[in-house]
Amino acid sequence: MEFGLVTLKRKGILSYIIPKSIAFSEGWKNTRNLIAEDNVLSIVIDTTKAFENVLLEQVIIVTIKDKQASYKMTVGDYWNESIKVHNEQIDNKFINAYDIIPIYVNSKSLNILKN
Repeated sequence: MEFGLVTLKRKGILSYIIPKSIAFSEGWKNTRNLIAEDNVLSIVIDTTKAFENVLLEQVIIVTIKDKQASYKMTVGDYWNESIKVHNEQIDNKFINAYDIIPIYVNSKSLNILKN
């Protein structure tokens, strides 16, 4: 991922299907920082199992090579042969505050966290 981002021009777009553990595992912390803090994490889609012979669940991530202190990202999931994008735009500060990439988040769960 780092090589992909290094080779992009500014505002270039990088997309990967990657293990879902990037969203929460301590072992992926540096990669989370790279894609979400040093660049703009634009979209995260939970695909559950994108490939039938792969044992781990995956997510699609779309990152833009750009540096912004504050931005919103789109989250969604893949069920029944279609991608459902959640209506809420998630603030990137959520990633920093909780050290996870939110996948299943809606306005109700965000309000619970804020209170």
